[in-house]
Amino acid sequence: MLIPSNSKLRVLDASGAPMSGIGVWIYKAVPGDGSSGAYSQLFDNVADLTGTTDSNGLLPLGTQPFGDIDQYGTPVGVDLVKLRNAATSEVRYVWLELTDFNIAYWTGSTTGYVRDLRFPSGSLRLTTDRSSLSFSAPAGSRPRPQSVDVRIAGNGVGMWSVGSPSRSWLHTSPSSLLSDQEFMPGTLAFQPDAAGLSPGTYTADVTVSAQMNGSTASETIHVALTVGAPDSTPPTVYVPTAWILSAQTTGSTTKVRLVWPTASDASGIDGYTLQKSVDSGSWTTVMLPSPTATTVDLALETGHYYRFRLRATDTAGNTSAYVTTANARFARAQESSTAVKYTGSWSTVSLSGASGGYVRKSATAGNTATFSFSGTSVAWASTKGTNRGIAEVWLDGVKVATVDLYASTLQTARVVWSSGTIAAGSHTLRVKVTGTKNASSSGVRVDIDCFLRRT
Repeated sequence: MLIPSNSKLRVLDASGAPMSGIGVWIYKAVPGDGSSGAYSQLFDNVADLTGTTDSNGLLPLGTQPFGDIDQYGTPVGVDLVKLRNAATSEVRYVWLELTDFNIAYWTGSTTGYVRDLRFPSGSLRLTTDRSSLSFSAPAGSRPRPQSVDVRIAGNGVGMWSVGSPSRSWLHTSPSSLLSDQEFMPGTLAFQPDAAGLSPGTYTADVTVSAQMNGSTASETIHVALTVGAPDSTPPTVYVPTAWILSAQTTGSTTKVRLVWPTASDASGIDGYTLQKSVDSGSWTTVMLPSPTATTVDLALETGHYYRFRLRATDTAGNTSAYVTTANARFARAQESSTAVKYTGSWSTVSLSGASGGYVRKSATAGNTATFSFSGTSVAWASTKGTNRGIAEVWLDGVKVATVDLYASTLQTARVVWSSGTIAAGSHTLRVKVTGTKNASSSGVRVDIDCFLRRT
């Protein structure tokens, strides 16, 4: 699980003020007896991480404090945290959701993140961020699920359970049917199903209950489902677009991203089918990250022609016809290609690991390398290292990027810039040596290794 490289916990009191001198013990789940399969975990009395908050209420966690996280196995994605106030000798327990750190990473906090924990106080409090949910769907279909965030506060560790909706058309996850009906604070998902229902409005109440130190609390969530006339119209599907990904090492394959807009449909999309054809061969199905994913990354063999076709099935069971991309090739132009024109002095040198074994290098400000091509996506591959400089990238006469080629270790055949999708037609891509560098670099050298394009 990827988390920010500099993660910290911050302990706050009930008013939100930082608490210093709080002892912290973090416990990871360990395997249980296996009687409940993947849910058979328990927390032992051996802390996996300990520390004391500083004057700002902060406790550094290090670079990877939680190890490998498996949502369905051991350890689980929730840790138990013991807090002790040295001044009052009060001891409290709270849950720590590790997915919060992962979400922080993927939303931009890759180097620093602070996760706040409240020192529990007061009586049991159960809260949900929504008290009612409304769904609408044609008869025979299944609308997209919605979720409610369940939180528990108070002087202790709380668990919650969910009551049965008592309606065959409504299902929850977690479900009241699980043998172990108590859950840690988290998300409660609702999935209605209009299959077999006549047009009209249907309602259900779902009760969430919590227990802590002998106290109980509950919240009721009202669910309404409006069922319309049956849907017999297939989804409207849009042709995928493809572009070359940056931050990859180019070789015999090129990593590309396929993206398509969400299909239009009254019932909602149940899933997509994506297929590919190589060099006009037979169609084969491409595995998607999830049935309703609208993007997928693929490693395609450079120099071959690819077509993709996409269709969608809605929750009423209607399936669209396929829409198909143009037949396109992912091609490579080496630094020696006649399609690349150089101004100023550039030297050809051999370099182990480079695409084709050679690069052209220059350290003179103002020198350029211009690649002329036709296509819908283009990328530049270069070398990163301790003595590499900064280059400008110009597409069709417009400056589009400034690329810093410094790296603490040598990285050859690296795609350092990609255009994404561009209009079909003739284009020019120009790389310009700036003669400037990162403060950590010992040089200003810029390499041209190769250019990649989708034709």
